[in-house]
Amino acid sequence: KSKIDSTLYGGEGDPWMYWWLTPNDDGEDTKTINYSNSDPGEVGAKSVAGDVTVNYNGLNDSEKEKITRAIFKDEIKAETCNKFFYPFTGLSTISEIAMLNTSTVTDMSYMFAGCINLTKLDLSNFKTELVQNHGMQLIKIKQ
Repeated sequence: KSKIDSTLYGGEGDPWMYWWLTPNDDGEDTKTINYSNSDPGEVGAKSVAGDVTVNYNGLNDSEKEKITRAIFKDEIKAETCNKFFYPFTGLSTISEIAMLNTSTVTDMSYMFAGCINLTKLDLSNFKTELVQNHGMQLIKIKQ
């Protein structure tokens, strides 16, 4: 596996996840954030390694607001879910979230914090037996 920006976007070891942005087909300047367990070969793709918070360095607040969709391309075995979608205030849809394997995750704090446009979320496939920290996981989500 390649180590695209792994020193900037994660800890030590092989990457467990890659993320990159693609434009939406809505005629607006909105984006989809894509997640994969293998190097997508996309320009600008970032990797995440180690048990660290998913870091969206390089995205300013304006860019984060333009992310309206998230999609999991294949199974991601997460090492942490701390601030996973934080602070994507424009996020309204997460596709294939069942592909996020949470069986070894201990921290889900702030996972969806600030996702004020996310109105539907099916977490029935989440394995949370090992989670020790759920703090502020769903803060500011619409009811």
